[in-house]
Amino acid sequence: MTKVSLLRGRHGQQFLRYFQTFHLLMSGITMGLVLVLVGPTLLDLADILQVSVRQITFVSFGCDLGAFIGSALALVIYKYVSAQKVLISSVLLIGISNILIPNAGSPTTMAALTFCVGMSVGVVEIGAYIWIIGLWPDNVAPITQMLHLAYGIGAFMSPLIAEPYLRHHEEDPDSLVFNSTEANKTEFLNDFLDGEFDNSSYVDYPPSLATESRVYIPYALIGAFALFNAGSILVSYCLDSRDIKPEEPAEEERAARKPTSKAFQWSLVSLVGFYIMVLVVLEVTVGKFLATYVVQHFGLDRSIGAYLVSLFYIGFTSGRVVAVPLSLKFTPMQMMNAAQALLMASAVCLTVLDTNVNVLWICFFTLGLSMAPMFGCCTAWLSAHVTLSHDFMSVIMTIATFGAIGPPLFVGSFIESHPYVLTYFILLAAVCVLVTAWSMGFVALIYHKRTYRRCPVDTNEELHKLSEA
Repeated sequence: MTKVSLLRGRHGQQFLRYFQTFHLLMSGITMGLVLVLVGPTLLDLADILQVSVRQITFVSFGCDLGAFIGSALALVIYKYVSAQKVLISSVLLIGISNILIPNAGSPTTMAALTFCVGMSVGVVEIGAYIWIIGLWPDNVAPITQMLHLAYGIGAFMSPLIAEPYLRHHEEDPDSLVFNSTEANKTEFLNDFLDGEFDNSSYVDYPPSLATESRVYIPYALIGAFALFNAGSILVSYCLDSRDIKPEEPAEEERAARKPTSKAFQWSLVSLVGFYIMVLVVLEVTVGKFLATYVVQHFGLDRSIGAYLVSLFYIGFTSGRVVAVPLSLKFTPMQMMNAAQALLMASAVCLTVLDTNVNVLWICFFTLGLSMAPMFGCCTAWLSAHVTLSHDFMSVIMTIATFGAIGPPLFVGSFIESHPYVLTYFILLAAVCVLVTAWSMGFVALIYHKRTYRRCPVDTNEELHKLSEA
C-alpha cells in the first residue's frame, strides 16, 4: 500500500475519504454526460455518416448493449482486479472513445466506440456504487442519493453543452417536408399490427438552410472531462491503493436476522429489477429520442430538442433533491405511489395532447420529476423485506441495464417515419411501472400474511408496518 506520509494520520485519512468521494461523484457526472449526449446529437451523427435516423439508431445501440454486458461482467471483474485499477482504465476508455465517436468515419467504427463507452459505464456504475458505500458505511442512503444526483447533474448539462454546436436551420416552413398527421397515426397503428413499416415520412431540410455541424466539439469537451476524472482516480490510487468495499456483517448480526424464504427473496428482487428496468427504458427513450421526436413530429429546430432533453433532466435532478427530505416523512411505498400517479398523468397528457408544443415543456419536466425518486424508493422498500447483498444488487442492475436495449429497437426503428411512437411507448412503460408496483406490494403482503399466521404473536401491528414500508 502506497501512501504519502502526511496522509497517515486521522486528518490525512479524512482528506483521502473526501477526495475519493469527490472523484466518485465526478464519475457519476461523467456517466450522465456521456450517456445523454447521444440523444441531442443523434441527427448530427446521422448527417456526419450520411445515414438515416433508423440506421444511426442501430449504431447508437452499441452503447446500450455495452452497458448491459458491462454490468453483467462487473461482478466477475471486481472479484479479481482492484476496483481502483478497473475504474481508472474504464473511465480512461470512456474519455478516449467519446472523443473519437464523431470522427469514426464509418457506422461500424462508431458502433464499436459507442459499445466501448456503454460497457465502461456499466462497469464504472457498479464499481463506484460499491466503493462509495465502503467509504461511508454509516451514511449509505445520503451518499448514494448524492451519487444519483451527480448523474442527474451530468445528464441535464450534456444537452446544454451540445446545443451551441448542433446543426441549425433557418426557419422556412414552406421548405419543410413534414408528414406527421392524424391520418399517419392511424396508418402507423395498422402497419404496426400488420408488421409493416414505412420510413417515407420524415422532416427534411434543404442543404441551403443548414449550418455546418460542429458536434465533435461537445464530444471532445466531455471526453476531456472523463480523462480528467480518470486522472483524479489515478492520483487517489497513488495516495491509497486499497480496494475499499463494504464490510460483511458480523456473525451475531447475521444470526439475529429472521430467515426468509429464498423464493420470496428472489421474487421481490426480480420484480424490483423489472421495475427499475422499465424506468431505465423510459429514461433511455426520452434521453435518446426526444430531440429527434421534436424535429420529426413538430418540425422544430434541433436546439429546441436539446433544451427539452435538458428540461427533462432538470426535473429528474430536482426530483432527487426533493426526495431526500421527503423520505424522512413518508414511507418508500407512499412516495412511489405519488410518483407513479404523476408519471401516469404526464404520460396520458403526452399521448392525448401530443399536437400541442406547449404541453411538451410541462409534461416532460413532470415526467423527469416523477421518475427521479423511484429507484431509491423501490430499493429502500426492498431492503425492508429482503436483506440486500451484492449478488442481489448485481442481478438487479443487470436486469435494469437490459432495459436499455429495447428503445433503439422498438422506438428508434420507427421514430423517423412515425414519431408519435415515442408517446405511445412512454404510456405503455408507465402502465408497466404501475402494474409492477402493485405486484410487488401484493407478493409482499401475501407472504407476510402467511408467515405471521404461524407466529404466536400479535401480528396486526407488524403487518400494518410492512404494508406501509
